[in-house]
Amino acid sequence: MVFGPGGAGGVAAELKVDQVIELIQFVRQALEESDFRFLEWITETAFDMISKIMELYLNLDKTLESIVSMTELEFATYWKKVSMAQKAVKNECRRILTGAEIVSGMTPIAKSRVLNRISKTYLFEVGSFSFDDDELQASACMKLLESICSERELIEVLRLMGESESKGRSDILIKSFKRIFDHLLFQSKQKNKARIWLQNRGGAYDVLE
Repeated sequence: MVFGPGGAGGVAAELKVDQVIELIQFVRQALEESDFRFLEWITETAFDMISKIMELYLNLDKTLESIVSMTELEFATYWKKVSMAQKAVKNECRRILTGAEIVSGMTPIAKSRVLNRISKTYLFEVGSFSFDDDELQASACMKLLESICSERELIEVLRLMGESESKGRSDILIKSFKRIFDHLLFQSKQKNKARIWLQNRGGAYDVLE
């Protein structure tokens, strides 16, 4: 770890790869222990970078160590590839269904961005004429929701699903809820599982209904 004066006169720290990974794990643990409230000891920029690292970890066939080791240019290039394209969304859904451990370690911001992408429904997949293609996205949404461990985290994720990537107003929360549940899950084979999941989180369900 290297310490030195930053450009604005503050103290900057350069972390090694293993230290960054430890920090990612520590941040997730701290979020759970604080019931997903704001962590004053980490900057928004650092928190956002951790969230992006975990999103790339989900989407790339790479180890977490190799992603953390990327140069700024490499990281930016890969980040641009995580797009709203339908094929990319379908691939991301498949990764969610096989990467439960990665998903559970994501920050609320990362989960909200992933949900933003995978809850956008399509009539059918490119080259396919099956009307069940949205089932893949519904299954992935359900898997991600199952990784949300508290009512507070659910509220945080839904409020962060606005385009600005900052906490939205209550209308953003309701809009996000309807997009995930009313427009996707309740129209899919996941509807019963989704209803049971919500019923088990009665407080959040009352707020959002």
